[in-house]
Amino acid sequence: MRGSSPKILISCPALYTMHEGPQVLNDPEKRGRIFEAAVGCQLFQLPGNLYYWREKQDEVDFVYGYQGQLYAVEVKSGRRKLSRGLNAFMEKYPKACPVIITPDNFAAFSENPRKFLDTVVNQQ
Repeated sequence: MRGSSPKILISCPALYTMHEGPQVLNDPEKRGRIFEAAVGCQLFQLPGNLYYWREKQDEVDFVYGYQGQLYAVEVKSGRRKLSRGLNAFMEKYPKACPVIITPDNFAAFSENPRKFLDTVVNQQ
């Protein structure tokens, strides 16, 4: 994988929300960034390597590698669940496991991220 510009990950999304005030959750773009940061914090705590992937206009929020398995993790907080970047990544790295984390499945992911990712792999 070719490197991308570093991605800054807020280590505590709750502090960011407190700093910005509760109205920050009314802005869909900022709410999405907070949600993405929450997922990133969970992934960062796992053993393995965490990356960000971008080529031209395509990007994947997180690329997580552990024990020879590569996960392309896209975080979606809104209604739109499709990801051109995820499709582009999968074309380039077909052995990777695509993962989309939404508010609907975040509780299962947050409770046990490794188990959640293993379940996704086993469903494919």
